[in-house]
Amino acid sequence: MNTLHFIFNRMNALGPDQQAALIQHLTKQVEFYKTRYDRLVQSYDQLLYQFKQFQRDRFGCKAERYEDSSNPQQNLFEEENIDNKDTNKIDNKDIIEIAAYQRIQRPAKQYAHLPRRTVIIPVSEAQRVCACGRCRS
Repeated sequence: MNTLHFIFNRMNALGPDQQAALIQHLTKQVEFYKTRYDRLVQSYDQLLYQFKQFQRDRFGCKAERYEDSSNPQQNLFEEENIDNKDTNKIDNKDIIEIAAYQRIQRPAKQYAHLPRRTVIIPVSEAQRVCACGRCRS
């Protein structure tokens, strides 16, 4: 409040032409700071959006779907593509039973065509003993 009284007292000491020039100058400054504020708010919102996307990508559940804030309702009748071709061809020997559920062991189809070999690397007796004294296998 004291600052405004100071400004008005200073303006009364100026002539009418100087007052008009000062008002015009202050109006330009106000417009400049308004546009600067709008740009900063826009860049802040953009950075916040990028940060939220990064958080969702880094820490969000991998099965989490993006939910549009302007249209949060998901489509109830959306069909998901589920491949049942592989599940029909599974033998009982491929099923591993675990205490609470059954898990289907899927064969590695991508690398089945590649040749495989077992390599045994010879190690001397001195290298078979760990620093703690136990024998390595």
